[in-house]
Amino acid sequence: MRKLFFICLACCMVNNIYSQTEESVIFGFDQNDFLATTYAGYFSQEDEFEKTKTNTFEIAPEVSYFITDHISLGLRANYQHSKIEMEEDSNESKETYIGGGVFGRYYFWPHKRFSLFGELGGNYSEITENNGGSTSFLELMVAPGINFFLSKRFIISAKIGAIDYSTSGISDGDEKIKSFSISLNPENLRFGFAMKF
Repeated sequence: MRKLFFICLACCMVNNIYSQTEESVIFGFDQNDFLATTYAGYFSQEDEFEKTKTNTFEIAPEVSYFITDHISLGLRANYQHSKIEMEEDSNESKETYIGGGVFGRYYFWPHKRFSLFGELGGNYSEITENNGGSTSFLELMVAPGINFFLSKRFIISAKIGAIDYSTSGISDGDEKIKSFSISLNPENLRFGFAMKF
């Protein structure tokens, strides 16, 4: 269902790229604009090998400022709560993810109703488990995204996957884990709503 919504939204966006000439006046971003965005979602994933089911709620507010028509700099926060159910022994565990970071974006068509952007960001976060353990993460990521203006101020935003490098450490030990991943799967699509000031 989410993939179908994305396909319909993409078709609508492409249809509006070549709209009337006054579009550049009504829609788009300009230097000194502020943008407040909130990404939110509920996700469910089953792992047949591990015999687990994970349900996750996420909310991620962001605020950014356009230093030029094409470039914005911003701050973000992120909160996730996950419940992991184990089929074999009927046990469950819970994880809470809290993080924050900074990012910069480049918008390719800032004066159009539809615009692609590329994002470079850094995040620091911590995952706390219900058994008392915790793991901290430091991440550097590159992610593509799209914006579509519903009106002069209200916007639908979406990001899909990321190229991600992270290093993590466990609170009760000296173990350090480094990882690199590329994920552009539509299953990792995140939708949000934004308002321009």
